[in-house]
This record gives sequence, C-alpha cells and structure tokens, in this order.
Amino acid sequence: MTAYYINAQADNFRLCRSRLLNQPADDTYEVIRIPWKGFVSDVTINMSTAFADAGATVTVGYIGNKDSDDPDYFLTSAEIDSDAAGFVVSTRPMYFADAGGAITVTCDDNGDTAGVFMIFAQLTIIH
Repeated sequence: MTAYYINAQADNFRLCRSRLLNQPADDTYEVIRIPWKGFVSDVTINMSTAFADAGATVTVGYIGNKDSDDPDYFLTSAEIDSDAAGFVVSTRPMYFADAGGAITVTCDDNGDTAGVFMIFAQLTIIH
C-alpha cells in the first residue's frame, strides 16, 4: 500500500461577522475578508428587518481566489427571501487555495428603504 498523506492541517476555527447592513444602497459590498488558504464551510445571513418590497434582492457571493467573481455563489436571491426576516444558511463550501478574497453581498432594494441584515461565515485556515 502506498501512503499518500499530505499533512496540511488546521488547528483553528473562526466565526466571522460583517457589519450591520442597514438599508444598504444598491451596490456590491465586500463584507468579510478571507485569507489565502481559508476554507469557508458555511455562510449565514440574518435578515433582522425584511425589505418591504417583494422585488428587492440580496445575494451572497465572493471575490478573489484568482477566480472570476461570483456574486451569488453562497446564497442566491431565490434562496434569500428578502421580504421575510430570519436566518438562511448556505452549506456550499469554498476553499481559497490560490489567493485571499472576500465574501460579498449584492443588494438591489427595488426602491425600498427597509432591509437590515448581517452576514456570518465559519472558516478555518489550512496551512
């Protein structure tokens, strides 16, 4: 039998949160930095105040990792019910193997002024 160990291990655990996004304007926001070799195991949005307009959209994605930006990799607008308060958890993992990056939030409030939320990410650095 051939041993095929790599021994790249992590001995840390990080739970990160973004700032509170309070009635954000239509834009893409970098909310949580992810270092090189960061493994994001899940991302959560806590919509504490829903958007009143059912046409408002929020997506959670990423930039960096020497990759094309993906504005809805973690959570799509279909998964996030922006006109309902509550938590939505993504279990799509992402390994930033090539470079660091950031988790992003893209908002389109559709003319609404409500909408308050925060993003959380669980990650570890694998050296």
